[in-house]
Amino acid sequence: MTKNTRGPRYAGFRLTIPADLVTPADVVAVLDPQRTVHEYAVGLHDRDSAAPHTQGAMLCPTRVALPEMRRRLSRGLDLAADLIDLDPLIAGRGRSARDAFLGFVSYLPHDDAEQQARGKALYSRDSILVSDPGLWAQVDKWRERQARATKLACPLGEVETVELLLMYAYTDPETVMTVEPLLWRANSNRSRFMRAWADRLPHLDRVPLPAHLLGRMRADLVERLCGE
Repeated sequence: MTKNTRGPRYAGFRLTIPADLVTPADVVAVLDPQRTVHEYAVGLHDRDSAAPHTQGAMLCPTRVALPEMRRRLSRGLDLAADLIDLDPLIAGRGRSARDAFLGFVSYLPHDDAEQQARGKALYSRDSILVSDPGLWAQVDKWRERQARATKLACPLGEVETVELLLMYAYTDPETVMTVEPLLWRANSNRSRFMRAWADRLPHLDRVPLPAHLLGRMRADLVERLCGE
């Protein structure tokens, strides 16, 4: 049996090439005619601590092996293959190739809070060559989804946890007052807890607590109040 030396195939790639070898326009000129490239974003990073480089990402409608894509870029740019830093945009664990592509495009202008906090130079979106101007609207929506996901992943505080346990009838005010007396008396917690108990759904019956909420609660607090 002939061994497959082409390797796994990917739907997206990111590339970095020294700026003195190619410009973003050079890369785009190679990507445009290729039917295997569906979308792209390529820009010049020349004001950071790293050496100036042309950097970008591409998304393909069909999967392509990494060596094959490297060869195509090498031929099109008339550049030795080992001068092209090319890596796959890895999907998996709930992340699609398009999600990975949008994530890398989001990074290119360095205009999000994280990159600015790290002291990255800011680049205009207009300076980045994209396959479709509407790509930036998709990037903004991707950022909104990421922000929501990050917020959902944040651990819940003690008060929020107790409120939810009461609303879902996993515990009751008497248990909270007995097991967590300091928490019960702190600030206006008592009124918040009683309001949550009054709003439990449905009234008097225990409702299964959604896993995404239970997973954000402090396990030790849940165990003390619910015996779980």
